[in-house]
Amino acid sequence: MSISIDIGRDTFHLVGFDYDGQLVLRKKIKRLSLLQTFEALLRCVVGMEACLSAHFVSRSLRKLGFEPRIIPAISEKPFIKRQKNDYYDAEAIAEAAKVILMRTNRWPDFSFGEWLTRASERMHRSKLAVALANKLARMAWSILKHKTAFDAPRNAVVVGI
Repeated sequence: MSISIDIGRDTFHLVGFDYDGQLVLRKKIKRLSLLQTFEALLRCVVGMEACLSAHFVSRSLRKLGFEPRIIPAISEKPFIKRQKNDYYDAEAIAEAAKVILMRTNRWPDFSFGEWLTRASERMHRSKLAVALANKLARMAWSILKHKTAFDAPRNAVVVGI
């Protein structure tokens, strides 16, 4: 199950989908009853649009055991299907959260984990971003040059910069 929140000034609009994509929750709650409402729900991924109070809501939900995902507003725009409405916005946030979550898990058995951890200990964040981009560019160049699919073993990825 996944839930999305359209955060307003005084009210939140919740929309929940089950694993088949069917709408199972559609609720309007007051800001003060947020934690009480979420305590009764199953722990799941909660998507919300980035705004001023999104980080506060995210921290509160994380304490309850949920997995909040803050989504940039621009990621939501392509998923709005109907006229402007808070429930429709929440549905669009849920759709965007599903796509963004799927996008992050393209290569489940491939990871830069150890390399990134060791490199982040040595480098500033901006240098680390450039190093990662360079590493990806070298991998893409190698794939294009040799005209093969990329399937490096995990041990080969952990090489230094």
